[in-house]
Amino acid sequence: MTAAAEFLLRGAAAGGALLLALTALPLHHRADRASRLALGLGLAAYAVISGTSPSFPLPVLVALGVMAALNPALLWWAGLELFEEAGPVRRLVLPAAAMCLGLAVAALWLPEAGWLRAALAAGLYLHLILAVQGGGPADLVERRRLARRGFVVLGAAAGLAVTAAEVVLAGAPPGPGLAVAQAAGLAVAVLGFAAWFLPHEAAFHARPVPDAATPADLTPQEQAVLARLQAAMAAGVWREEGLTVGALAERLGTTEHRLRRVINGGLGHRNFAQFINERRIAAACSALADPARADVPVLTIAYESGFASLGPFNRAFRDITGQSPSEYRAAALKR
Repeated sequence: MTAAAEFLLRGAAAGGALLLALTALPLHHRADRASRLALGLGLAAYAVISGTSPSFPLPVLVALGVMAALNPALLWWAGLELFEEAGPVRRLVLPAAAMCLGLAVAALWLPEAGWLRAALAAGLYLHLILAVQGGGPADLVERRRLARRGFVVLGAAAGLAVTAAEVVLAGAPPGPGLAVAQAAGLAVAVLGFAAWFLPHEAAFHARPVPDAATPADLTPQEQAVLARLQAAMAAGVWREEGLTVGALAERLGTTEHRLRRVINGGLGHRNFAQFINERRIAAACSALADPARADVPVLTIAYESGFASLGPFNRAFRDITGQSPSEYRAAALKR
């Protein structure tokens, strides 16, 4: 009876994880699609292989073990992509995955490697919590802003709990009762997340083209705010260093919630920082391409565009143009 219960629970968890993976296939954004596919497969593999003595051919066991070992990095990556916080660290996904896998393999011979892997997983989950919570003020998608307060934190906390359990149980397979409890917890976590997330997925992943959305759905009050916003942007309010959505709402004489709705629903932007940075980088591109300003330092242009330092300017510039400011200037002046 215990074995049958564990089998059904692990099958339910694996099925829910595969459902999350399959529903990612239609996504247009490549990083969203890849991260959720990988996480769904990794969770399904973990649900299967973490059971009591699964009987599979050796190649299948190896494949399942590899996918399960990657889960800390996959959860970290998928969470950051889901909340559009992955840009600055996307290049670290492969090294993090390689470290998770390498330490998992090393732990087969060196118990100390298991502790290192647990520390790495804990670090990734804690970073996920901090990144998702820290990005909340700039997020213009209301449903996603509300989700930041709980679901990723719960997911990361569940990951920390699983990691702690793996450390405690290292070298000793769980007894029947503990195996069933572990399977039940995994099934509840995966199916619960799927039941909440899938009906609201469009709010997370829909990516309207900025400035191409129609303000027709805005109320008359919101359209009035939109007109004041467009006037303020034309006057260069975006040049102000440290501008926040709250400060801009106060200047426009409206509420922060209404301004978020106007920028998201009326102009099609999903993140306040990106909305402001697009104007700043457009101005910087114009300055960098001006032959009369070829001797002006890049740092000066960054300050003029509203950035407080060179690092954030360089990152925003590369995210939007795909080039560094120096590369863009060289190519523009050559043309």
